[in-house]
Amino acid sequence: MQSSSLWHRLIQPLRYRPPSTEPRELWEELESDRGRIIGSPALRRLQLKTQVHPLEKNAAVRSRLTHSLEVEQTGRFIALKVIRLLGNTDFAVPEELKGPFVSIVEMACLLHDLGNPPFGHFGEASLMKWLKTEVPRLYEPFRRRGKEPGMMEADLMEFDGNAHTQRIIITLHRLNLTYPQILATQKYIRSAGASTQGPFRRKAGWFQTEEPVIVAAREKLGIPNHARYPLAFIMEAADDISYCVSDLEDGMDKNMITVHETRRLLEETWQDLGRHLKPEEQGFLDRFLTLLQRQGNVPSFVRFRTALQHSLCEFAARRFVDCLPRILSGEMLEPLIAAPAPEHTALSTLLKVARNHIFAHRDVETLELRGYSVVHGLLNLYRPLLTLKKADMEDILKGKDRGFPIEARLLRRLPNRYVQIYREQVDAAEERRELGLRIRLVVDFLAGMTDDFAQSEFQALSGI
Repeated sequence: MQSSSLWHRLIQPLRYRPPSTEPRELWEELESDRGRIIGSPALRRLQLKTQVHPLEKNAAVRSRLTHSLEVEQTGRFIALKVIRLLGNTDFAVPEELKGPFVSIVEMACLLHDLGNPPFGHFGEASLMKWLKTEVPRLYEPFRRRGKEPGMMEADLMEFDGNAHTQRIIITLHRLNLTYPQILATQKYIRSAGASTQGPFRRKAGWFQTEEPVIVAAREKLGIPNHARYPLAFIMEAADDISYCVSDLEDGMDKNMITVHETRRLLEETWQDLGRHLKPEEQGFLDRFLTLLQRQGNVPSFVRFRTALQHSLCEFAARRFVDCLPRILSGEMLEPLIAAPAPEHTALSTLLKVARNHIFAHRDVETLELRGYSVVHGLLNLYRPLLTLKKADMEDILKGKDRGFPIEARLLRRLPNRYVQIYREQVDAAEERRELGLRIRLVVDFLAGMTDDFAQSEFQALSGI
């Protein structure tokens, strides 16, 4: 396949719902995507969602939004480097597609954490634990009547922030992004409830409610069933590069660890994890650690971060170019920054130190446990909505709420947008699917909350 036709196939201004405007040039369609993304309230809410430190008041410490902005810039750098490196190959990006190539990567990076619930990964784990316990109980009446659970039950028991990002983009906020922009945000290439066998299938990439759009996008752009959209590899690498270093820097800002301690721990961990590397590779991280002064100060860590991230970006770009034929065919089975490369060991070193000395810090764990209580508490408070019969739910929606005073008041607290989406989807839904959509309605509400709103909502309803 000629390079020009390859990239023109992968970067097309196609949307699930045709736009109401006259046909526009590709760059205009992608600028429209950019405007829809930046104008989305879901993106703005990331400012008050946890990256590592819940309910953080220090604006210098990263939130989900500031982390996403850093990932966007990292992704932009890698994308520009890829275009330059591809210029002398059979896969050169045509001049008219260079800007769109970079824009898709940038916006995918900005979107990549959109679906994360409050309180970070611990909040996500709390939500998943509740669903795995409660969804089978909520479906038990159907089992007693001899009805087997449908795919919706399996779908609900596998909540994931990556899949919820697609739900926000496609269903909840109906951004109607172009197909390339949607697929570039997907690290994982299966629906919730589907088999986990194969590469990039460890987690769900989308829920079944959004599957028609995903399937249409992959078919139109010619993406094999077992393959990622190529630019998703760049988005993933940008995220990996950004968070591994920034988590340590935030720990220093919060006085959890000093620069001197960080250097010592990085040196010790690198020596341990890097033992499998070739002799000429074992000095990779050491070159950057020399930028951390022995006495330790924040400016020296900034120099370390900048130099290391630049080197990792260069490596990711070269790997993308070298592996592009395998990426296009779906034979690429690992991320761009993967073992046994010293760059991967360096990231593992940073992550291990952060996990052991930042994530495991008593202050962080205390706030995570508070988040666990808030997430579980809210789900239990809204559980009465999920035990209603379908007919009773319909009556409440029609204003016939006599006999259901608690359920009616809980329903009125849910966003009108989400309730309307639920109503549109349940018109022809049989009982089992209706229950699944109702559970999804409550989960949508909770997953969209910021940390502080979730806490205040829990306190308001629980009387604490």
